[in-house]
Amino acid sequence: MFFAKLRDAVRVMFPGEVPPHLSRLVARLERECQQRSMASRIVMTPRLTALGRNLMKDAQTAEGGIASLVAYRDGLMIALLSLRPIRRHTFSLIRIGVHLNWGAALSVQPAYATGSAKAWS
Repeated sequence: MFFAKLRDAVRVMFPGEVPPHLSRLVARLERECQQRSMASRIVMTPRLTALGRNLMKDAQTAEGGIASLVAYRDGLMIALLSLRPIRRHTFSLIRIGVHLNWGAALSVQPAYATGSAKAWS
């Protein structure tokens, strides 16, 4: 809160001379302030996966090509990370065709990134 930081700055710059109205204002604002719930910011896995798929589908052309590589990449990232959260560095090492393969099911296989050296599926 800005006023609390201002009061603390005045307290440091002028010890013993903090204006009482500033301290009362900070106390009143802290009493009246309500914390916002973080629950409204949580997005569930099925919704994230659907968003990723929609981005990839919208990025494709009618002929099967990809019109927007960036939108397709973003959709793929959202879909993969919603299903298998991994560290950013590990995710950046995944290469399509090497670690990421499409078959009957999507298979991500960076064996070097797992503690057990097993591929993900």
